Amino acid sequence: MWVRNTQGVYRLIEELRRRHPHVEFEACASGGGRVDYGAMRRFDEYCPSDNTDALDRLYMQEWYSYLYPVKYMRAWLTDDFGMNQRKIPLKFSMYSAMCGSFGIGTDLNQVPEEKLEEIAGYVALYKEIRDIIQLGDVYRLRSFRQGDLHAIQYVRNEESVVFVFLDHERYGEIHHSVCLRGLQEDRQYRCTLGEREEIKSGAYLMQMGLGLTLQGDYDCQVIRLREIK
Repeated sequence: MWVRNTQGVYRLIEELRRRHPHVEFEACASGGGRVDYGAMRRFDEYCPSDNTDALDRLYMQEWYSYLYPVKYMRAWLTDDFGMNQRKIPLKFSMYSAMCGSFGIGTDLNQVPEEKLEEIAGYVALYKEIRDIIQLGDVYRLRSFRQGDLHAIQYVRNEESVVFVFLDHERYGEIHHSVCLRGLQEDRQYRCTLGEREEIKSGAYLMQMGLGLTLQGDYDCQVIRLREIK
C-alpha cells in the first residue's frame, strides 16, 4: 500500500509539472514525510517539519543536512505561535531560517513598519549570500547536542558564511572561539562581523579560531569571509 501510495504521489507531481513547467513545487506532508531521493527528482524543495520554532529547527536542519542538500531545505520565518512557550528574538529566527532555503511564512500585512524594515534588511543580506548557503559545502562546526553553541559554515569558492547561535548565557561566559573549516591554509581572508573587520590566514582561522562575543538568551552572529587575492 505504501509503495503504491508513493508511486501515486510521483505520478501526480509529474503530471502537474508537465502542465505547469514554470511553477515551483514544494513537498510537505507529516513534516518531512515526503523527503526522499525519489521525490527529489520531482520536487524543488521540502519542508522538514511543521514545527518552525527557530531553536528546534536548528536541530532538525542539522540532521537533515546529513542526507539532503541545503538548497532543497525550506526554512521559514513564521508567526510566533508559542509552541514551546518561549520568545525568540527576530534576529535569531531570521538567522536560523537563513541556514536553509529561506522563506517568509508570516503575514507581512500585519507586521509593524519598524519590524518590516528589519525583515527587509535580513532579506537583502540573504540575497547576497544565498548562493554560498544553497550551493556551497556545509561544515557543522558546533552543535547544541554537545554544548552551548551551535555553528554552521558554508564555503563556496573564495567566499564563506558562518552562523553562530547561543541558546542561553551561562556563568557570565560571553567570549567564545569557533574554529572554521574548508578554507585554504595559505590564503588570507577578510572576516566581516557587523562593523568589525579582521584579516586572518586560513590556517589561523581553522587552527586558532575566530573570537566572538555572544551573551544573554538567544544571541547569534553571522560572519562573512572573502579570500583576499
